Amino acid sequence: MIASEIFDLKKLEKKQRSTVLDVAQVELWFQPSYALHPPATLHQEVLLRWRDSQQQLQLPQDFLAQVDEAGMTRQLDRFVLSQTVEILKRHPDLSLSVNLFKDAIYDTRLTQDLQETLHQVGVNPQRLSVELTEGAIVQDFGAALTLIQQFKAIGVGVVLDDFVGSHLSIHECKQLPVNWVKVNGQLIQDFTHHFAAQALIQAILAASHELGHAIAKSVTDQATLQSVQTIGFAYAQGNYFHEPSPTPILLPPTSPILLPEATPTAIDTPPTRSWRRIGIALTLLGLGAAACTAAAAVANYRLNHIVAEGGQINGRVTQIQAPISGKLREFYAQPGAVVRSGQVLARIRRSPQEEQSLLTLEGEIRANEAQLLAARNSLATFQAQLAGLGAQDQSVRTVDVSLAEKEVSQKQAAIASLSHRARAAQLEYQRYRALAAEGAITRQKADELELVWRSLQADVDQAKAASASAQASLQASQEGIASSKTAAATSLADQRAKLSQTIQEQSIAVNTLQAKLVGNQQKLKQARSLYNSQQDAEVKAPLQGVIYTTQHDRGGQVNLSEPMITLLDCNNLWAEAVLPASQAGNLDTQQSVQVQLVGKSEKLTGRVAMIQPIGSSGAQPMLRSQPGQTEALPPAIPLNVAGQPLVRVMVEIPPPPEYGQAQRFCGWGSRCG
Repeated sequence: MIASEIFDLKKLEKKQRSTVLDVAQVELWFQPSYALHPPATLHQEVLLRWRDSQQQLQLPQDFLAQVDEAGMTRQLDRFVLSQTVEILKRHPDLSLSVNLFKDAIYDTRLTQDLQETLHQVGVNPQRLSVELTEGAIVQDFGAALTLIQQFKAIGVGVVLDDFVGSHLSIHECKQLPVNWVKVNGQLIQDFTHHFAAQALIQAILAASHELGHAIAKSVTDQATLQSVQTIGFAYAQGNYFHEPSPTPILLPPTSPILLPEATPTAIDTPPTRSWRRIGIALTLLGLGAAACTAAAAVANYRLNHIVAEGGQINGRVTQIQAPISGKLREFYAQPGAVVRSGQVLARIRRSPQEEQSLLTLEGEIRANEAQLLAARNSLATFQAQLAGLGAQDQSVRTVDVSLAEKEVSQKQAAIASLSHRARAAQLEYQRYRALAAEGAITRQKADELELVWRSLQADVDQAKAASASAQASLQASQEGIASSKTAAATSLADQRAKLSQTIQEQSIAVNTLQAKLVGNQQKLKQARSLYNSQQDAEVKAPLQGVIYTTQHDRGGQVNLSEPMITLLDCNNLWAEAVLPASQAGNLDTQQSVQVQLVGKSEKLTGRVAMIQPIGSSGAQPMLRSQPGQTEALPPAIPLNVAGQPLVRVMVEIPPPPEYGQAQRFCGWGSRCG
């Protein structure tokens, strides 16, 4: 269950030794998000407030840092969720969205506890959403993605909050199954007077369609509302509609919204339309359609054409290493040569050391087989011995049961005899007691007979106790528990225990030898597969591409795992350029784009693989990587764009037509626009 105790900041004061939080307690406030056309309430965001001992209301920035420092963020998250669920229970028509701390991505039981709470109180999980900031997600993308998927699995919505696109790549964004994307409020405020902010918001709007619906935050006035409508936002939140309230806003969804008609503004942006319509005009977009010269450094802002300085064809390279140590008997790889997957590039004559290693491996395998056979035989012997001890144990148990049954019979017979004598003594005592009462005999004789009767009755009780003990021993013997009573049985039990331990150890030894044998057999198989009939190892191309560099010649000596050949992957190419964010905002990731090489009339059609903000400082952007492959060339940052918000644009393309010609290197390194 989600903890529901009061989150009293007196506990925080004890940890922080702060008098500021003496009697503080968290309050939940609410602010709706709205659909603009037609007007409707989406959900209400749960906001935190804090009322101190003087009843002054404090905002989150006044106390959340201290909560974080005290390590109480998870407690606060669970308190807010618990209170939110209770509010949802009281208001069946309400939908709420809760902000979580960044450490929530490491709370492994949060979704399970929340699901149990929702089920117990009978609240539909679709009425609840949680909000995670872009900064929280980027600190551990894997953990955040797992938590988001868990929330989605239980039916709870997810909001990507405070999104600016400066931390998460498009590839990462596409993996996030969120329902809503709230765009950073500062970007929204800068929209009307910063062209870079306009372009960046356009790019974010395009990317957000891969995630969820985009919500513009911090809409504080009618001018801002007109701006966000103009650029294409369909959802918004801010004080212009409704300021935060200490109680949920339960008015009809259209009541608090007074939406003006969208009118053209002086902002230099495309006309009001969805990002998909913008993409129609960008279908023939290229990273350049003319030579990438200094004159082309000036950005062309036409919607169907962008020219950029420093554009180039880039790609991945794979390094091929020597599979064995030896001498290069043949070496066919030449720089610029086109090769197909599986093509033989070199043959290596194994060295005497390699031959000796192969013989040694074969000898180890034969030794492994002999050891494994001996270990299995020993295991079978031990198991047979244990079976024999089991038979002996059964025999001992049979004897124990027989003896116990005889003892029980004897005890029962003793009880019967003593009971008979006691009954006779009782009758004799009763007769003499009657005579004594009549005065026929003295009282002394009756008392003596009473003592005899009482003594015999005590013997009967003792015999019954002995019989019960014998019966218990019989039951234990039948269950094999009492066999330890005898010296022979104790010795037999010890032998069985020791033998069982030996069998367990021998089984482990057999499994270890089996694994070692299988491993050596696989090594031998791999080693033999490297050699042809002339005992040469073949070096083959792992993929189709072009030879870029070689480190050896025919007749040279190579060592195991030493780099031999660098191969360009012609099926993994992209055109790349660094652009101002204002230009990249026009790119539509859903539409094909065209790239033109310098001096060539042909255009290569591809798709936008990544738009990655890198900042104006030229910081190294995040690179894509694949096992065994590295990027051939780093991106170039044009000097003329210094000081502007920059993005790295990568467009996946097929190999240029000329890549099959010698020395063309798949077109890699060619300049483009």
